[in-house]
Amino acid sequence: MKKTQKTSLPEDTNIAQKIAAKTVHYSMYATLATIPVTGIVIGFIYWIGLKDGFIIDTMITIHESSIILMYWLVAIHVSAAIFHRFLGDGVWSSMVPFFKERVRKK
Repeated sequence: MKKTQKTSLPEDTNIAQKIAAKTVHYSMYATLATIPVTGIVIGFIYWIGLKDGFIIDTMITIHESSIILMYWLVAIHVSAAIFHRFLGDGVWSSMVPFFKERVRKK
């Protein structure tokens, strides 16, 4: 993605927003990878007969925590999209395929 697309954030966006955007973005990728991987590991551990114990409990905790974190990240992401819709800085239009906005000139 880094090679084919660039950020939609305006150049004058403050550094805290840029860091928050990258953090949420990369965290979503991490949780989207962690959820199925831990699910497969849980299934394998269960299949080999370890139905309880530290290992499976740890995998289940990581799996469940990743799902909860993903819910929070999606909520933050949607909130940020709505925030940018009110700002009128063009970010909404790059994220949402409908209700395109007219970019406000400063």
